[in-house]
Amino acid sequence: MDWGDPEGSLWGGSGRYWDTAALTQGLERVPAQAGYLVISDGAVLASSGDLENDEHTATVLQGLVATALGLRLPRGHE
Repeated sequence: MDWGDPEGSLWGGSGRYWDTAALTQGLERVPAQAGYLVISDGAVLASSGDLENDEHTATVLQGLVATALGLRLPRGHE
């Protein structure tokens, strides 16, 4: 799949194009969901349900993921 946009014109000139239909295909069928958020660089690309256009939650989740990525966990016994 080609994610590049040679002109940089799609999605605010970021040079990356996300086919949100492909990213969200089937998410509505997840049982008992409150909704979904598809985020990239803090921007909501797609959303649904109780999370529709919820920029605050997107920012909190992105911060949570960034923090988790920065943690160094001790390795278990191998």
